[in-house]
Amino acid sequence: MNVKGNAENPLPDLALLQTEIERSNGGTIAVKALLEIYNAPIDVNGGVVEIAIAEATLSLEATGLAVIPQTRYGRRRRPAALEITKSSENSSSSGRKNETKTKSSANAAAGPDGARIAGAADVERSASASDEVGNKHNISVKDEQPLVSAIGNNNWSLKEDDAPLSGVYLDNVPLCELAEIQRSNRHSLTVALWVNANQIQFKFIPKARSPTLMDRLSRLEKNNIAQIKKLVITSALHNSASNQRYAGKLTLARSIHDDHED
Repeated sequence: MNVKGNAENPLPDLALLQTEIERSNGGTIAVKALLEIYNAPIDVNGGVVEIAIAEATLSLEATGLAVIPQTRYGRRRRPAALEITKSSENSSSSGRKNETKTKSSANAAAGPDGARIAGAADVERSASASDEVGNKHNISVKDEQPLVSAIGNNNWSLKEDDAPLSGVYLDNVPLCELAEIQRSNRHSLTVALWVNANQIQFKFIPKARSPTLMDRLSRLEKNNIAQIKKLVITSALHNSASNQRYAGKLTLARSIHDDHED
């Protein structure tokens, strides 16, 4: 197979995907990936549309090759046990301060894929409650959430905690390793980045505020027009990236390795 993938990036304002393969002495094939996602402004009649991706999926399809599961990037390995620390202070209505604080932390050594070192976000959650006698309990949990998470069927989920995707998510790092299937006459590999239409965010910014027909429409009619614009733009993006019929899923980029490309 060709070492560098035949990269197809039909929407370069939104995403960049490049892959290359590297054979090891043990006979396995490492797939390295570079993945960047951007927020893209697009000029339309009467204004600008800002496009952002809320969530995306990176998928790998192979012929004559099998993914070695434990080599997948972004496996969220959980520790064998949780370490829990509790401290409490009591206070009553007579003026004694009563507080109960519980902090739970889970620490696990980073795996060889580095999923808990690179491409992860710290997520901190807190809650408070009071019991019947007025004691207050505060609970705080801090955890690491990979931004690129390995999921089933040779897919990876890309998701921020509370923001659209933007930045470098894979910086030419091993995505996984592959083993050749015996007696296979053909070997091919396709890595693709795709998104469901409902995960594409649009913000319409008019060039000028004027008393047009749009301004005189009711709120419901405005929402309907916004949905039509969203569908039209999404379909147009799909048509520029694929010659297949639009079915609510948009392929942003892909990279192909094949025996026929040396």
